Amino acid sequence: MKLVDLTQKIEEDMSRLGSLPAPSFRLHSQVSETTPQVGILDICLHIGTHIDAPCHVIEGGVTIDKLPLYRFTGQGVVLGVQPHEDGSISRELLEVHEQSIRPGDIVVLATGWARHWKTESYNNHPYFTEEAAHWLAEKLISIVGIDFLTPEIPLSMRKQPFKFPIHRILLGNDILIVENLADATELIGKRGEFSFLPLPIKGADASPVRAVMAI
Repeated sequence: MKLVDLTQKIEEDMSRLGSLPAPSFRLHSQVSETTPQVGILDICLHIGTHIDAPCHVIEGGVTIDKLPLYRFTGQGVVLGVQPHEDGSISRELLEVHEQSIRPGDIVVLATGWARHWKTESYNNHPYFTEEAAHWLAEKLISIVGIDFLTPEIPLSMRKQPFKFPIHRILLGNDILIVENLADATELIGKRGEFSFLPLPIKGADASPVRAVMAI
């Protein structure tokens, strides 16, 4: 068995949505003969490789600590998807993979966008159409993982008021969302066991994860 790490490294200059703060790491104490080194991390729950809980967009939705552990692991598949020229990922682009998806699967979409990580281009990311999100719900999958910022349309293209329709469709149909995965293009077409284990943060709407695929 081989373990493949699909987690982006947490660092101050990591890519993130424009309004979200950068993470910071500082030392509470430095190592010496009489003192251990103790670090403090300050991080927004929605940057880096993380998983969204239903309460992120659904009033009264389940928080990350209330989801059972089995929801964060399971069998799944990596699908190669080339977005349309406008960046959209349509239902038609997903339908060609219908035979590869099983009910209960974790589905990771490898678009190659992770190559733009830590560049300005990363913000002009692919996005799901509402029809694509509904199609994933029809397939009864457990988790969808993406190698870009968010399944929503990029910030620069959003019309106000913006109501996060893709998150509402997916999380409303009990499909958890893992965002900002590292490059998985070499795994396209492979099935394996995924693990996206969050921290049990009380009342939280998301958590950083260590994203791993066993093949």
